[in-house]
Amino acid sequence: MAYNDLKVHIDNTASCAKRLHVAAGMAAKFDSHLTGLFIRPPFHLPSYALPAHVESDWINQIAEDYEAGLDANERDAKELFDEITKQYQVKTLWEPVKGDVYASLTEEAGYADLLILGQPDSDDLSNHYRDLPDRTLLTSGRPCLIVPYIGAKGNIGRNPLVAWNGTRESNRALHDALPLLERAETVTIMISHTSGNSEKDELPNIKIAQHLARHNVKVMTKTLTEEKNQTSNAFLSYIADNDHDLLVMGAYGHSRLREIVLGGMTRDIMQSMTVPVLMSH
Repeated sequence: MAYNDLKVHIDNTASCAKRLHVAAGMAAKFDSHLTGLFIRPPFHLPSYALPAHVESDWINQIAEDYEAGLDANERDAKELFDEITKQYQVKTLWEPVKGDVYASLTEEAGYADLLILGQPDSDDLSNHYRDLPDRTLLTSGRPCLIVPYIGAKGNIGRNPLVAWNGTRESNRALHDALPLLERAETVTIMISHTSGNSEKDELPNIKIAQHLARHNVKVMTKTLTEEKNQTSNAFLSYIADNDHDLLVMGAYGHSRLREIVLGGMTRDIMQSMTVPVLMSH
């Protein structure tokens, strides 16, 4: 199995170059086609912002200035895209897309094996789409690779960790990640249990390991025991302690509203990821 068609979201944020290095590295690894998506949102001036009896020429001038700014941003983004992808000698396509950012990425994800997005940096005030990965995951029906804004070391996927509990979301993420898992040196399947829970059924661990072994995946299973509501911290600590370079997990097994209100692993990982995360919903 392979990812033959990758797409990466390109913007003008400070972390875009790091995301692009990950995307180009993956394209080189799989000899796949890499499309750079630059979204051009349409000009929109709310009616409440218009002064009374405004001249149409004034509105036209604002619209022209807006498009000129977009043109400049796209030139900068394409220059970065060309500069980095040439280092990896991969097949590329530059694709400017006119439309709403959220809707455009949701649609474009349907035309790719994997969509590569960036983790929003809360300190980057130029980024107005801080819930972009969440919304794209929930609406596209496609796997997304989220790259931390701090970047990633080397060619990811050498030593991935899979968060698996047999749910629809975790099963989908695991199988969406198979092209990477088949090429990994070692894959660790991690099943978490809350401390004090003695009901640990080992059969699912054996079955999922057998399934992956039949794909020639070098796999081992681990059980992680943690305090209640500390699953995310336990996974992040395990990743750091064991030199994992990728996390594979299902996204929003609970509703997004519940995770926002009560907390949840998807939300916590989105905020605190230290390695790229391949997620499916």
